[in-house]
This record gives sequence, C-alpha cells and structure tokens, in this order.
Amino acid sequence: MNDKIFNNYFILPADKMDEFKATAAKLGCTTDDLLELQLDRAQKDPDFMARAIQKTEEMTRREETTDLWPNDLNECIVVAAIIGKLLEQGAEELVVELEGEEMDLLERVCRQLGISYDELMEQSIDYWLQGRSDEDDGSDWWKE
Repeated sequence: MNDKIFNNYFILPADKMDEFKATAAKLGCTTDDLLELQLDRAQKDPDFMARAIQKTEEMTRREETTDLWPNDLNECIVVAAIIGKLLEQGAEELVVELEGEEMDLLERVCRQLGISYDELMEQSIDYWLQGRSDEDDGSDWWKE
C-alpha cells in the first residue's frame, strides 16, 4: 500500500496518524485516497467544511494544540490538510522574503544535505514536532 501523502506538510498527532493509516488499510485504499475522499466530502458538505475551518482557526491561535484536535478522524484529516496548506504557503512566503546571507545559508544547507527546500521544511517541522529542543539548543539539528 502506498502511504505517501500528497500534501508535504500534512501533520497529525501520532495516535491520529496511526488511526488514519489503519483506517485506510481497513478500507483497502491508500492514505492519499482517504485524504482525497475527505477533501471531496468537505467540498460537498458545507457544514463539515465549516467545522473543519473553525477548528483550524482555533488551533492556529494557540501554541499547544494537542487537546484541540477533533475526536472524529475525518475532521482531523481535513483540519490537517488545511493546516498543511497554511504551512506550505507560509514556507513559500518565507523563502520569497529571504535576501542575501539568509538565502545563501538556506541554499548551502540544502546543497550540503542534498535535499530540496521542501524536504528541508518537512524535516524542520518533524524536528519541531519531536520536541527535541529540550535535549539541546537545537542550533545543529540540520547537521544530523
């Protein structure tokens, strides 16, 4: 089964991600298919989409969001996709605003690691989600 989610910034809490993968397997589809199914539902069901947008707005206003995720997996999937799109847009805006030394540093890190900017952003988000900053000051995460 293909578990590649087409939204590069798709983020769910670990327990919801496990449920997401298990549900896709149970339905005999890929996670991409299940995500697409829920996004289609959101487009067709204005109430469902309104709840997802409202939950997303609540979550983006708070630093700690663990307890804010919807109980319903289908809503979680759509909220995660919306948040993912916001992260993607924010990352693109950040790169557009970089100049001089900042842009040079970003390009050097990507070149040194042999990864694209998108992959660097994904790794940065993963690192942040792991909460590894408690172990060190986080300044050398990209060298790992």
